[in-house]
Amino acid sequence: MIPRTTSRRALGALAAFSLSLAPLIARAEGIEVQWQVDAKQTPVGEAQLTLAYIRPHGSDVTGRGVQLSELQGLTRAQLDAPQATAVRFRLARDAGTLTCDGSAEHLHGSGVCQFAPNASFAQLLRARGAGEASPEQMLDMTLDDLNVAMLDELRREHYAQAGVAQLVRVAQHGVSLSWLQGMDAAGYRLGDVDALVRLRDHGVGPRYVADLKASGYRNLTADELIHLRDHGVSTGFLKALGELGYAGLPAEQLAKLRDHGVSEGFIRELDQAGYRRLPAEQLIRLRDHGVTVGYIEKVNSTGQRVDLDDVIRMRDRGGH
Repeated sequence: MIPRTTSRRALGALAAFSLSLAPLIARAEGIEVQWQVDAKQTPVGEAQLTLAYIRPHGSDVTGRGVQLSELQGLTRAQLDAPQATAVRFRLARDAGTLTCDGSAEHLHGSGVCQFAPNASFAQLLRARGAGEASPEQMLDMTLDDLNVAMLDELRREHYAQAGVAQLVRVAQHGVSLSWLQGMDAAGYRLGDVDALVRLRDHGVGPRYVADLKASGYRNLTADELIHLRDHGVSTGFLKALGELGYAGLPAEQLAKLRDHGVSEGFIRELDQAGYRRLPAEQLIRLRDHGVTVGYIEKVNSTGQRVDLDDVIRMRDRGGH
């Protein structure tokens, strides 16, 4: 599985390509796409594919890792030609096909693709109630590989029928078939595709859910998952808490600890200084009042162990 990264934003000019793009022709057979393929820093058999095209209100760029075998007709040997060599390949997906021409040398190629939407896929979208897809939307679904298997999985999991624009958004935000199936296996069928996009945008995925479950946090709502993720409750933080005797804290308290800067390192230092398993609220108070382990040790340097509430009061009065 190649790690996938996709970025899509309106650009006034595609400086990275140094190309002048013709206006988008709003016909199925007339969308022109600029391409680049680079294999200089990828494993053998893989490449980075970057595509750019004009929209009515700006330009779009998308990049992702692909298997070279997906680019039918393009080989690594062609990409690694010692001088510019003409190349042609096809990128065929359920939503449409890109037929690309250009040149390549030294593991880098560029050129122009013509896009042809798949009429049967467009008909399937209509038949399932998603509505009519424009040529641009068909291209979006092709670039991000929204396919029949994904539509079938959404139906199998009883998601409300999404419109074409929603489906495009699902694909653009990285909600893949494997991610969707993984969330389903973890017990999350959210009923609405916008909720899926929200989870994905906040960095919640099957692995994160599995790690939470392994730490004893089961049956969390989607909002709770997002809340924990947004507040920096990582699996490493949970593991450290468990080792230090803080397993099973309420989810809201986990987020509160992180919000107040209570790190696993801070808890571990207290533990090593003899302050073990302090209540979570006391940990928060210590951090909020700027009490460090070094300060506690300084206060206790006379040999008398000072109560932590007194340490906090001393710190508040400007004690050093």
